[in-house]
Amino acid sequence: MLHLCCLTKTEMETSHWTRPNKRAGPSLSHSSAPVCHDVSHVFREFHREQLSIEHSMRDLDSAVGRLDNLLISVYVVVAILIIAVTLVCTLCYVH
Repeated sequence: MLHLCCLTKTEMETSHWTRPNKRAGPSLSHSSAPVCHDVSHVFREFHREQLSIEHSMRDLDSAVGRLDNLLISVYVVVAILIIAVTLVCTLCYVH
């Protein structure tokens, strides 16, 4: 595997990344060839975006958990009220 950060400028100019290849279309010139700084910058940006998405997912998970707790509480209260009303109506009807 070819690691661009391990190559010197001379090695980059003579590597297959910069040699013209008529079948593969236009090749990279040394002005557009990736440089170690640019590649590491891209990876740092990718890592920052990945961390940002991870934090957003944690916040979303926390919000969904709170909403779930709230809805379960409402469900329990409504279920208790239905049971209580049914029980009262049954006791009133029997007597």
